[in-house]
Amino acid sequence: MINKIIYAIAGQIGSGKTTRARKLAKEKQALFFSTDQWIASLGVPIGSHEVYAKYYTGIRDRIFEVAQQALHLEVPVVFDFGVNSPKGRAGLQKFTQAANADLEIYQISVPIEVCRERVRERNKNKPQNIFSFTFSDDDFDIISKDYEPPTSNEGATVIEVKND
Repeated sequence: MINKIIYAIAGQIGSGKTTRARKLAKEKQALFFSTDQWIASLGVPIGSHEVYAKYYTGIRDRIFEVAQQALHLEVPVVFDFGVNSPKGRAGLQKFTQAANADLEIYQISVPIEVCRERVRERNKNKPQNIFSFTFSDDDFDIISKDYEPPTSNEGATVIEVKND
């Protein structure tokens, strides 16, 4: 029986990561962590990807501190943040090892143009149940080109989810 488990979500911007993370947290009775929500709670206007990046690491580290306590109590956790590159996953893998936990990464595969259209729609409608920043097409292109799907040789169980 696995007592300590971390769930993470990988996928392009607009692929449905936050929706999947929330659903997973409910299904697994896990504590949900979102860097977007924590950054938004600071009340800092995030007008660009560069400003967001300035806060990201510090917020992620605070989330890791709280998640460590939850895992110590054998409460599973769901991370809704940056596992979209080998570098981001390496930091998560380091945390996973330190917590003596297992890691499952849900890889969401959605066509890139569907993701782009979802982001445009989200920019326009600002849905209540999902916090997001406004991303221009240029932001979308920058973020999308840096995406690298996880592989099973990165120390995690990778679960493929199609067209979420």
